[in-house]
Amino acid sequence: MKYILDDSALFYMLEQFPIKAVPELYKQFIKACNEGDIIAERETRKRLEGLLEYTDSYIWLDEHKKMFREISQKESVILGELVQKDVFKILPLSMEMLRNIPIAIPFIIAIAKNENRVVVVDKKSRDCELIRKVCELSAVSFMILDDCLAELGK
Repeated sequence: MKYILDDSALFYMLEQFPIKAVPELYKQFIKACNEGDIIAERETRKRLEGLLEYTDSYIWLDEHKKMFREISQKESVILGELVQKDVFKILPLSMEMLRNIPIAIPFIIAIAKNENRVVVVDKKSRDCELIRKVCELSAVSFMILDDCLAELGK
């Protein structure tokens, strides 16, 4: 399976994941990132840069620049179609997106739709249920980070 993570999922993996308690699972996560099975969108990286606290996390971001993608032309078209269908209307920042202020979730969903990836969010994200609903409206698969890690650990 291929995944695209939002900032809440990556923040958890970089700042809160108990690496010493389950090092093999963390190694599987890193392997999936290195092999392109896990990616993130460029705006996710920008958001993380303002949230991270630990130097190791910043080093990790710098070492994994390639996993943070911009949307392609095809994904831009998909994004436009989704905006016209009002699928992002339920997000609290939908009006900002329409004013071209960068927000990662719509871009993440466009990439996921184009590449048949699963959108992964940390269950503690305040927008988790909204993102789940947007994924449903967009015909994109959605998964909680815990379930993604369980899949990686198999």
